[in-house]
Amino acid sequence: MQRVKRGLNTFKFIGIVYALCLIENLIIRTVLTLSEWSSLNEPFLDLLKIFGYGLFHDTLFFGYFVVPLLFIILIIPKSAWKLKACRYTAHAIVFLIIVMFSFQAHAEWFFWGEFHSRFNFIAVDYLIYTQEVIGNIRESYPMCWVYTSILLTSGLIYYGAKPWVSRSL
Repeated sequence: MQRVKRGLNTFKFIGIVYALCLIENLIIRTVLTLSEWSSLNEPFLDLLKIFGYGLFHDTLFFGYFVVPLLFIILIIPKSAWKLKACRYTAHAIVFLIIVMFSFQAHAEWFFWGEFHSRFNFIAVDYLIYTQEVIGNIRESYPMCWVYTSILLTSGLIYYGAKPWVSRSL
């Protein structure tokens, strides 16, 4: 039986990307929380705050993030999503999004290790003094291994998400 090509299911596609965003942030939040478990004053209440505020923050972040993605989806006619090239492009976009989420998680891990905080005002200095910061990062961390870890993590996540992405197209 031949599969009917139906085009993009926008809500399902965006939902998959949103789920990937939440999962990535949940993992990094859990890892960072476990690494600082002994500093929690009231574990139950602290966990509610950490994960409750985290979900709210992640949803806001995704709200900003999804606007360009929706714009791309809306400018491409629905009939074009039936073409192989558009489906491959959608998979490439999802993979790039996963790489960006993975990069964010790795960056937060190293930022946390240095400042015991998630991204904050110190991160703004990273944007302002880019040359110095990039030089310091290259001196302090084995970037080849960091990049390899980002790509391997992204590849594994994409491999797991690929069937869902395919079903949304």
